[in-house]
Amino acid sequence: MKQITILIVGGAATGRVPMTVALLGRLLEQRGLAWEVAAAGVVAHDDAAAEVEARDAMLALGLHISAYRAHSITDEMVAAAAVLIAVDSGTARVIYARYPEAAARTVTLGELAGRARDIPDPFRMQVGAWITYAREIESLLKAGLARLIERA
Repeated sequence: MKQITILIVGGAATGRVPMTVALLGRLLEQRGLAWEVAAAGVVAHDDAAAEVEARDAMLALGLHISAYRAHSITDEMVAAAAVLIAVDSGTARVIYARYPEAAARTVTLGELAGRARDIPDPFRMQVGAWITYAREIESLLKAGLARLIERA
């Protein structure tokens, strides 16, 4: 059976992306789904760690992301992904422009949950904002999990 890969895509891939990867990974594990959740950024600095606030927010939600490292999106990552989840509509537009062949496999977090909602980038905000947005990301993932399973 082929391994199912979900690719989470953001800008620098050091804030919302590692949080989304960790939260989705936990949800999939709770459902007994051994899917790979990968991460990439459209302007990522390869090997950059997750933002300190992202790490702190995840710790507050019981997850550890200290080992996370950012990676720039590649053709191979896009080709291997069953579904690409863009953290916001701006990132989705970049994916559509760079990888038109992946348009049908690309969805934003908000679209996945059936909502017209982008999670704002909490860069340079206090950790409380990061925790709030992490909880909202988790809520969107839970709301969209059935759709994700169908798409994959």
